[in-house]
Amino acid sequence: MSLPRHAFGRTGLQVAPLGIGSISPEHGIELAIRNMNALLDAGANLVDTAQCYPGSEDMIGQHLAHRRHEMVLVSKCGHHEILADGSMRSRAISMTDVDTALKRLNTDYLDAMLLHSYDYDLLVQGDALAVLEAARQAGKIRHIGYSGDNERLEWAVRCPLIDVVEVSVNLVDQHNLKEALPHALRQGIGVIAKRPLANAAWRFAAEPLRANEHHQLYARRFAQLKLDPHAFGCDNMAELALRFTISLEEVSCAIVSCTSTDHLAANLHTVAQGTLSKADINEISAAFDACQLASAGSWRACN
Repeated sequence: MSLPRHAFGRTGLQVAPLGIGSISPEHGIELAIRNMNALLDAGANLVDTAQCYPGSEDMIGQHLAHRRHEMVLVSKCGHHEILADGSMRSRAISMTDVDTALKRLNTDYLDAMLLHSYDYDLLVQGDALAVLEAARQAGKIRHIGYSGDNERLEWAVRCPLIDVVEVSVNLVDQHNLKEALPHALRQGIGVIAKRPLANAAWRFAAEPLRANEHHQLYARRFAQLKLDPHAFGCDNMAELALRFTISLEEVSCAIVSCTSTDHLAANLHTVAQGTLSKADINEISAAFDACQLASAGSWRACN
């Protein structure tokens, strides 16, 4: 199969609806490279990585540089560090962060560099954005972006420097879809959806405490939503979750993991089934809205 392409916001780039969320070598380099190559062969072209993913940039640079011309290559910098008092703070960035990413990825430029979950006050202060703007002027990156959620994302989509955002959006995580992403769509900002399959929250819906701490919130939400995939013409929850995310007009590309060959094949099959109807999207959106109202607005985006 060959995945279709469409505009990546106002960037002038074209992306497939399914993107490649790169993984660290600890999951197995051979498996990761084989699956990433398979996705590229199928037409997936957006490759997402980050400086804080151990070994990920090096792995891509060493094993996939010969396919650089097929990629829309996105990395992230400035992730949090732990301070002496145990608190977390976004790390100040410099041109060295950009140059290091280029060296690791074995490329002359990035299609986008995103500030990674950057703290609100530092984001608004603008020093980090100034570094990325200097990198853009120097031709080291083509576009500036932000990866994050909630108030920080709402500020980022209104910043004229930002062309790309990466956000949490899926069946159980629609806050960004209600607040920031309509503005992103109007402004032509390219949107990368992370966690499009909602961390497979349905596996733990009956017993949320069985999930790890990171997944428990999604599991509890899924249990409350009470969605039946067959009601939307889907064979299972994984199909419904991915089709929902790629059906959203606000979303340019949904990135998926490369850790499982079986999941890769299933995801490609799901994309081939096409998008959900507007009526289906509205019904799922209404179910989320009802739960959000019942929770007094506590169903915010999960960074």
